[in-house]
Amino acid sequence: MARATSLRAYLRSDKSPEERKLVRKVDFFILSFCCLMYFFNYLDRSNLTQAYVSGMKEDLDFKGNQLTKITTIFTCGYIVGMIPCNLALYYIKPRIFFPTMCVIWAGLTMVTAAAKKPEHIMVIRFFVGVAESSTFIGTHYILGSWYTEKELGKRSGLFTASGLAGTMFGGFIQSGVYRSMNGLQGLSGWKWLFIVDGIITLPVALYGFLLFPDTPSTTSAPYLSAEERALAISRVPDVPEQKPISLAFVKRVLSSWQFYGFVMLWIIAGETESFSSNGLLALYMKANPEKKYTVYQLNNYPTGVPAVGIVSTLFWATLTDYLGGKRYLVGYWIAVTGIVTSAIILAPHSSIAAHFGAYYWAGSVYACQATFFAWANDACRYEEDSLRAIVLACMNLGNNAVNAWWSIVFYSADLAPKFTRGMWAMIGMSIALGIWTIALQFMERRNGKQSIVATEDVLSENVEKQTVSDKVHVKDLLDRWSALRKEEASSSPPRPEDSLWERPPLAQRLNFDAHFPAPASGTGDDGFLFFGASSAPVLSAELLAAVCPQSPLLLQQPGTRQGGSNGPRTRTTHADFDLDFETEPPSITPTKALIHRLVDIYCTSSMVFWPFHLECIDNGGIDILLESTQEQVFSSQPYTRSEAHSNFQIAMICCIACAHSSRLNVMMRAYEQFFYNFASKLIKEVLSEASHDSLRSLLLVIVYLLFRPQKGDLWLQLQSACRLAIELGYHREDAPFFETPDQEARRSRTFWTLYRLEHIIAEKYGRPSDDLESISTIGLPDLSTTDSVSPMQTDFPSSTNLASSLAALSRIRSYIFKTIYLPARAAPLTIDDPYYRVQLHEIEQWRQDATTGAIDPVSSLACTIAYHASVIFLFQNSLLHMLSKLTDPDNLSQGIVGPMAVQSFRSAVELIDCYESLILSDKSRSLSNFPVTFISAQEIYAAALTFLACCFCFLDGRVKQEDLGPGEGHSLVQQPWRPLDLNLLKGEGRRLHHVSASCLSLLTWCAMQWPGMDGMVEIYKEISVEIFQKIAAKGFV
Repeated sequence: MARATSLRAYLRSDKSPEERKLVRKVDFFILSFCCLMYFFNYLDRSNLTQAYVSGMKEDLDFKGNQLTKITTIFTCGYIVGMIPCNLALYYIKPRIFFPTMCVIWAGLTMVTAAAKKPEHIMVIRFFVGVAESSTFIGTHYILGSWYTEKELGKRSGLFTASGLAGTMFGGFIQSGVYRSMNGLQGLSGWKWLFIVDGIITLPVALYGFLLFPDTPSTTSAPYLSAEERALAISRVPDVPEQKPISLAFVKRVLSSWQFYGFVMLWIIAGETESFSSNGLLALYMKANPEKKYTVYQLNNYPTGVPAVGIVSTLFWATLTDYLGGKRYLVGYWIAVTGIVTSAIILAPHSSIAAHFGAYYWAGSVYACQATFFAWANDACRYEEDSLRAIVLACMNLGNNAVNAWWSIVFYSADLAPKFTRGMWAMIGMSIALGIWTIALQFMERRNGKQSIVATEDVLSENVEKQTVSDKVHVKDLLDRWSALRKEEASSSPPRPEDSLWERPPLAQRLNFDAHFPAPASGTGDDGFLFFGASSAPVLSAELLAAVCPQSPLLLQQPGTRQGGSNGPRTRTTHADFDLDFETEPPSITPTKALIHRLVDIYCTSSMVFWPFHLECIDNGGIDILLESTQEQVFSSQPYTRSEAHSNFQIAMICCIACAHSSRLNVMMRAYEQFFYNFASKLIKEVLSEASHDSLRSLLLVIVYLLFRPQKGDLWLQLQSACRLAIELGYHREDAPFFETPDQEARRSRTFWTLYRLEHIIAEKYGRPSDDLESISTIGLPDLSTTDSVSPMQTDFPSSTNLASSLAALSRIRSYIFKTIYLPARAAPLTIDDPYYRVQLHEIEQWRQDATTGAIDPVSSLACTIAYHASVIFLFQNSLLHMLSKLTDPDNLSQGIVGPMAVQSFRSAVELIDCYESLILSDKSRSLSNFPVTFISAQEIYAAALTFLACCFCFLDGRVKQEDLGPGEGHSLVQQPWRPLDLNLLKGEGRRLHHVSASCLSLLTWCAMQWPGMDGMVEIYKEISVEIFQKIAAKGFV
């Protein structure tokens, strides 16, 4: 099941519609041009051999190994032009350079028809090699600039296959030209072949001049919008781009494992292509003493070799992409192929059929071109572009330098038909390839695929340039930061009403203490309880979508939404967002206005005073700030908890400052990498507690990941921040019944910030204002704050017992959150940890106490929903973790998996039933005022995912039928419990697909109310389709 799901995800990309559209455009314009260019490149190369066997040998009086010498001279030209052509891509736009090279080699190909002797062709082919050297490595450089790691293998395979197609069709074209044009205008058929080749190459060059898109950072292609260009830049790692000619750069190249590893790999692997690249099958046929072949046979039979190469290339490129980039598998395949096929040809009694079979099989080694260059691109993905380009160029350079003499020594035409010397050389190189593939695997594992750019040299070279007076200026700034940090603990921040954002009119009717209440001092659990509110997971996603509407991580397909309490409404597109960006167009590249806006959000959300707000955002002082911060802030270790928070936040602030669009240079990237590396060392410590300091640090990480999404999992950090923000509304940092003025101010600031932001976002999405009023507070008549309630409070029955019980449950959930969901936790608890039994017992005990005296339907339903949501909350994290380990059953406790899954399953089904009765069926009058808020939507989504997760466990066999029965030992709390109705799994009564239909209906309804739920509906649809196909196959429904 897991493999089927991953295969479908591979074949049907989970990218956003905008990203899929971009990839389709890039595929069409880049692959069409590059593949056509490479097709004619290889067509020209193969046609030399085709012309040789079609009359050129006799017309020009070739002697001995002159054909092999021509191939060697072509290789020399190829080698000479390789480095200059690749360096030219840094100074000449690819859409100019590539087509120009096409025109040059097309002209030289046509000139070949005028050659009078082999020496003329030798001179021509040298310059053809220089021109054609731009194609192979240059294209791999372009592909690595546009495509992600998961996309690169397939595209490299298509590119390589196009060259093989040129080799294959060269035979057919020569046959057609020879048949129809031999003798036309007094020219031999082989001469017309070169003329036709040159002519048909020219339209491809014109196409490149007009429509080739260059690289993501330099493209001006008319078919790509500004948003698509920004999206293209964000899809690939953001690494420093350096001029390739410098002593420091040469040192980095020569000290990199990628340079030696992949250059040697291609030197060896390239020679395993000798059977095909030297046209040995055609030479074998022409020199075969046992049988004579016609010109048409000599041209057509060898086309089977590149045909096999095309199939092999596409197969291995696709397979290695699907397997997550395991390109080394191709090395082992080629090693086996080279040894076996050489042995077949060397065998003294091998038949003609055996020779043909061996040569055709040997064509499969062409797969190494696409996969090995994709492997090198993968390994260099996190290095600067210039290093990647040099590694790719030197791979080809090294191979061609060896091939220049290798073909003469081992595969000269006068060694046909057996090529005994070459067969033994092939066996030796195949063995060497297998050994080197193992060594390269080890090097890659040891060094890691995501090695970062070394920045210390760049930093040390620039530190000396600053003046003493500048350092004193920055020291003042740092002193201000320290002073403000100390002042923060003793002073209240500005009131929310005094912030830069105006208070929404709707907020005048709300009261902070009614929604984020603190228990009254000395009254035990009595007080107001924050029962429901618009909430965090979708709030933060929509917030970032509004703040940075062009972020590729947040783009959504605009659509029309039907339903809801106010009828149909249309969601606006991202082009409709207008959040005070003034005259600057929205862009993923952080502008000065956007940085200011993000800083405002950060400060407002986390009460941080911003000493560098004016001085550091401006370009004038940024270099000084970063240098002095590097020298002074991080000198003392170890840190106290407060120092760790301060230094982490300063480091992240510096990272964000480096992201300014005017600072995209080597120096700023080096500083950014330094501060990011330092902050990474502190992140576990600063996020190891449920505190406001942790929240503000996490918010800084989120802001930074907006600009550098490849640095981490943005959505994981968002989820962590959302959970933490909610839990801080319940969790008290001091004693449970005492709250300092500073803590109250923090709660107030958090509430108003979240509310203001959500209200603005809601207006932008077109949601009616009353959707935001689904905030219910349970009030007690004897409290003085009962006059500050939400619009719905008066319709909600008062219940002292209910309020007290829900407050107690909130503390249980807060403890669960801190022990299971806190972002700093390295790994989930083991599934059989006694912790789960203890917490479930607490929740069960809470339900028993809460239902005592809850006689009104609303209170009873509130307790039921809270109970089942808490059970799901307790188990879901480990249940999903358990699913990821289903293939390794020995690591799981059989005695605990079943009860955990069944307990979760029961709660999920019960919770879905509760909300279905509330939302999708006719509600009784007694429940008409029950608040269904966005918290409810989150609970529905959690229940739906838990339902599917448990279904996976049932189908996998991990949950046995006996686990569903009652009895001692089956309950997590070690007491008998009501068994799950077995009819649910046996097709009787209410079937599984009925529960799934209810889940989908509820999620769809939620999506009509809250646009952020759209993605959750799609996720559920994808997973449920897979699982119910399996359920149907097993006969459960």
